[in-house]
Amino acid sequence: MAATLPVKISFSLPDGWRAAPPDEVGAPNVAFVALHPDSIDEGFTANITISGEMRNDSATISQIADEAVPRLQQGGPVRVLKK
Repeated sequence: MAATLPVKISFSLPDGWRAAPPDEVGAPNVAFVALHPDSIDEGFTANITISGEMRNDSATISQIADEAVPRLQQGGPVRVLKK
């Protein structure tokens, strides 16, 4: 079941990107998914996935980002390009 975000956000997708129902593309518990169909390469499609929750601790944005890397690696290789 698709999740909801704890805050309201708005954005627009770049040309070529299409919103997709999270449950239908295998991304349950995610609030939003967009796919770039023209980028399909060996079974992978470029995607934008949005999820979020509120934190009530004193973690910095850098610490939160560091915590996210192992979770992201569960889906495949992750490389941090800039911090």
